[in-house]
Amino acid sequence: MVTTRSFELSRKQFFFVILEMTLKTRWWSFLLPIAISVYATFTLGPDTLFFRLFPLVYVFTTCLRVYLYAYSRQNANMISERKLVIYPDKIASQAGGSNVFDTPVTNEVAIDSIWKKVTLNHYWLLYVNRVNYFIVPKDAFTSDADRQAFETMVLNRVKK
Repeated sequence: MVTTRSFELSRKQFFFVILEMTLKTRWWSFLLPIAISVYATFTLGPDTLFFRLFPLVYVFTTCLRVYLYAYSRQNANMISERKLVIYPDKIASQAGGSNVFDTPVTNEVAIDSIWKKVTLNHYWLLYVNRVNYFIVPKDAFTSDADRQAFETMVLNRVKK
């Protein structure tokens, strides 16, 4: 059994996690408009205002969409304070209970139900399905031995 420290994400950290994930999975959707803009600028001449502005508008609106999602009140449970307890067959997420009025909640996920893992610079994203995932900070473990045990019990068992 491995237990992490209590951790929580700020909305800013959550925004950068989602932005990094977006850039990692959809890098081509940013590169293609920029490439078209560069091509249009050098080959089509000065009448290519649309091709010059579209990449800027596209990048801005994508970042705005991610920002609005990260700062939405509906995602408060994604960034609330919690700690993880990792067993050989399941992961238990314990949230709440920090004061008298806060009811503690424990969610358990079988390790075999995790179908995808994504490694980011400072986090692991463990997907239970295409939409639902939970974030595990790499620095949430109290020792390197706990982190190694987590990698052995969870990350090495997930195929993707």
